[in-house]
Formats: sequence, C-alpha cells, structure tokens
Amino acid sequence: FLNMMLALSCAPADTPAADDGEEQVEVPSTGTGDDGDDGDGGDNGDNGGDDGGDDGTGNGGDGNNGGSMKIAIKIASADRTLTATLADNSSAEALVELLKKGAVTVEMSDYGDFEKVGALPESLPRNDERITTEAGDLILYLGRNIVIYYDTNTWSFTRLGKIDNITQSELKSILGEGDVTVTFSLQ
Repeated sequence: FLNMMLALSCAPADTPAADDGEEQVEVPSTGTGDDGDDGDGGDNGDNGGDDGGDDGTGNGGDGNNGGSMKIAIKIASADRTLTATLADNSSAEALVELLKKGAVTVEMSDYGDFEKVGALPESLPRNDERITTEAGDLILYLGRNIVIYYDTNTWSFTRLGKIDNITQSELKSILGEGDVTVTFSLQ
C-alpha cells in the first residue's frame, strides 16, 4: 500500500465543484456497460486493502511506501471528508502519478443503481481480477473508467482502493441520486 493522500470533491453535476486554484481536467462520463451479477466469482478474500496483504497481482509497490496509502475524499455537496485506502498495484500508483499533474474532474453518472462511473483523461494499467464489489470500493474499469461503488456487483475489475469506515446508506446519501461531479486530487 502506498502512503499518500488524495482529495476527492463531489458535487451534483449541475453544481460546479469548488475551485481551489488547481488545474483541472474535465472528462465525460460513461457507463461500465455491465448489467450486474453474472456469476459468483467472489472476491477471493481481498477486501479492498483493509488487511494490508498482497492484492494478488504480484505488485510489491515501490519499496518505500512505509504503510497504507490513504486518500482523502472531500464531498463538496455534502460538506464531508472521507478517507480511503488505495490498493498496492500499478493501477493505483498510476492514478497517483496522474494526479501529481493536477486535479482531475470527472462527470460521474449513476449506473445500474449500484455505482457512479466516469472516464479518466487517460488510461491506467489494468490489474483485472474477478471481484464482487462492496459499498466504498474504488474500481478501475477497462483501464479508463473510475467507479465508486455503493452496492455490490461481480465482474472482472481492477481494484484501486476502498473508502474507509462508511456504510452503504451513508455513501449513497453523500453521492446523491443521478449524475455527480467528482474531483480527484492529491493533498
């Protein structure tokens, strides 16, 4: 696990996210095209990084992380800051490198009543594995879409991380219904 912070601002799509002076890249939203559970692949015991163990990808990190990488998630529309732990894989590391260039604003759409999904400005490396998501999972789909899950789904995804200490109902309330503007940035 990497040891950095990431801020995520979230506002309804018709409400601009707060301008904090950082360069932002806006990208259109897109659905994952997944229509739900297609089997019971399970999550192979990986709970999004809470155990500090290997994520099964064989990626050992950069050797100087010194602990779990935490990200701060600021939800502007809910005046709330959450934290999440990033997975220890090349995808999460690439997300951090992308965010070192500046904040990324993503227009996220609700899909299937279990996720918010939107396109990143560039593809990240994939470390796909069969995952059953849980509320709070941060997922990379097809290398280009970032997804915040507030319910379950089973598919082949890349785990980016997991929001800490949040219930499904709390997260769904914070994200709201419909489209939402989310700004990812390093702190």
